[in-house]
Amino acid sequence: MTAKYIAVLLCAAILAVSLAGCGGATDTPAVTTGTADTDIVDNSAAETTKAKPILPIFDYKGYEFTILCKALATSGSTTWDIIDVYAKQQNGDLINDAVYIRNTAIEDKYNIKIVNPLVNSSDEMVSVPQTAVLAGDATYDAFQVDIERTSKLIVAGILLNLNLLPHLDFSQDWWDENIISDMSIAGKNYYATGSICLNDDKASWCILFNKKLAADFDLPNLYEIVLNGDWTIDKFYEFGAVGAADLNGDGQMTFADDRWGIYDQKECACALFLASGNKAVDKDSNDTLIYNLDKEVSVNAFQIIYDHMSDTTFHFNLDKTSISNVWVEARANFRADKALFFFTNCGALTLIRDMENDFGVLPVVKVFDTQDRYYNTVQTNNANVYSVPVTCTDHERTGILLESMAMGSDILTEAYYDNTLEQKAARDEESIEMLKLIFGNRIYDFSYAFASTGIMNFFRNLSVGATNTYASTEASSRETFIKAIELVQETILALP
Repeated sequence: MTAKYIAVLLCAAILAVSLAGCGGATDTPAVTTGTADTDIVDNSAAETTKAKPILPIFDYKGYEFTILCKALATSGSTTWDIIDVYAKQQNGDLINDAVYIRNTAIEDKYNIKIVNPLVNSSDEMVSVPQTAVLAGDATYDAFQVDIERTSKLIVAGILLNLNLLPHLDFSQDWWDENIISDMSIAGKNYYATGSICLNDDKASWCILFNKKLAADFDLPNLYEIVLNGDWTIDKFYEFGAVGAADLNGDGQMTFADDRWGIYDQKECACALFLASGNKAVDKDSNDTLIYNLDKEVSVNAFQIIYDHMSDTTFHFNLDKTSISNVWVEARANFRADKALFFFTNCGALTLIRDMENDFGVLPVVKVFDTQDRYYNTVQTNNANVYSVPVTCTDHERTGILLESMAMGSDILTEAYYDNTLEQKAARDEESIEMLKLIFGNRIYDFSYAFASTGIMNFFRNLSVGATNTYASTEASSRETFIKAIELVQETILALP
């Protein structure tokens, strides 16, 4: 056994022992353009000393606690496979064994069986829950699906406000407090994620860098730049420009033959906008929505983003190509030292971990030099969250079991770090520190979660335009955007 595997097993054994022994309608407010009153929690700081709660113990007499997920991929990329819910038996894989030991401890404590029925596609993760709930079928206790599709389930009225479940303590460090605070309306919450999920981590935006090329170009220590608070968009593009080279000397920069300073994609504009510390849709002190795209700070933030993303001399936008399997080719090029930086999601880490030369991971940059911190976000169509159907028959049982799963998932997080960043039999401790910073500083935007607003496409399309038409496009789209946001808010406010 490797030292890492032994360490995870020891951690899991401690977990098993620990779990075994513990136990009125109101008027609908309009979407405003006022001032946000949002307190974003920085979870990348030192570990909390808050004591773990002692949950009550019940004998649930063999109850099958049923969590619906999408089936594993049978072909193509398995990046987004859901491997954190169920494990049939231990097999030596770090993540599989962490899940198995966590689940076994909970099953033994409460006399339950965690079962994991599967559907064949992400779209069925909308249609199947809807059909079941509308028919009054209480088979499912929880769903794990991405944020965008969970948002569809919310407006369909089939999800329970998680604040109604006793024993769920979202102030604990195994939950992502930011999604709770950012995605509530009038105190209602329908999403939860944290240590209990892996795909939200894999869907978090990051910037990968080739350590060999960084050394060849005599770049400063990028980790130190991050920790000193100086990792800005200007620095990113300054260093990226150094990395580009016409390798075949034909006077043209091509994807196949030359080396690029930065690979990115249109959606990076969405990540960068939130990285500026601003949101397209924020909230006020009444926990209701505010439209922000018409604010001066939003206009200024996008101007900076556009100025950088439109420079094609050293930066290659992977969406602006007809190359088949462009994402596979991009990762192959990065592994082959043909790109210095790769602006992508953390899921790519697993897909390039066989890279011969070392790579590192960094958070998304600051857009404004004056920012007090880094802000990261997720790809909402890949980041999974937990939700609970309104057909839930026992609120206490569901709350206890979900809290137990989340509380027991610290070993899952450690297994993820080891499994993801293992290179040449040694994990990169500095990259782990960066991942903790990324995961602990995530922010979420209602307009990204509810894709029907069209705001993510607004950013995507503008980022590849011949000129920056932010002001005129926003002005002509403003009424449509606000109406779409109001519809989401009114729908949620009308829910029980």
